[in-house]
Amino acid sequence: MSTVSLLRIDDRLIHGQVMTGWVKHINATKIIIIDDELVHDDFMISVLEMAVPNHMTLNIFNVAQAIDVLSNVK
Repeated sequence: MSTVSLLRIDDRLIHGQVMTGWVKHINATKIIIIDDELVHDDFMISVLEMAVPNHMTLNIFNVAQAIDVLSNVK
């Protein structure tokens, strides 16, 4: 996994204006959402996937998965 450019703790997940502003400002290529409930909600995952710009990837993890995946991030 790449270097983390921005870490944001926010209960709004992907809010359009917030995401658009930060994506442009830091030239982001990936959004990671960590939420134990969301990982089981296929409808909301679909909605969030549609909100992410085409040049970006979206990963949604539960807390345990995120600890494993992010433990080696710079």
